[in-house]
Amino acid sequence: RIVEKESPILPEEETYLRNQIKAYFYSRSDLERFDFYLMNHQWMYSRTREGIRKQNFLLRSVTDTDYYRECTSNSYFHAILPANEPDVLFHYYHSLLRIRTKEPQALASVAVDDSYWRGLLKNHTNFGEFLCLFNADGLLLHADPGTPLADASPDILNEIYALSGQTSFYYTLDGQRYLVTCAEGASYQMRLMSFLPVSAIDSQIAQIR
Repeated sequence: RIVEKESPILPEEETYLRNQIKAYFYSRSDLERFDFYLMNHQWMYSRTREGIRKQNFLLRSVTDTDYYRECTSNSYFHAILPANEPDVLFHYYHSLLRIRTKEPQALASVAVDDSYWRGLLKNHTNFGEFLCLFNADGLLLHADPGTPLADASPDILNEIYALSGQTSFYYTLDGQRYLVTCAEGASYQMRLMSFLPVSAIDSQIAQIR
């Protein structure tokens, strides 16, 4: 396997690797960037819609990161973490290990764009409603700037995540009471939450009367 090789990569092997990266990138329509790190050779291939580029990287620039430690230490060998860049919803990381030694041979990093998120917002921004997304460890992946959770304290975020094991619950933020509804993904246990002001619900009920 190419990722396990310690000897120089042959031209035909590199062509195959580039084609595989391209195929994966275009297998989905919501990828902003796909980075593939070959740990033994300290080469990184970065694929975007503009093309692919190859560059050297320092091993410590990867191994000293939170995402590397996370996706090489858990039983699924992956991590889903927040993205601090425009138009990206979150980052997905996955490590490829040598089975015998459990040593990481390669690391894939996927930047998922926010196109799906923007589609959700079209149906969930009426009446002061806002959305947020957590990963399976209770880390806030995304909350739009200007919404109450964007600058919420860790204590508030931890409390909200602990309550989100329920289908719905009430929560007060900045003096506003919200009805919170929750949905958890089957594959990666990410939790999507909708915060709808109770005052908006009361207003709609009053209009029906």
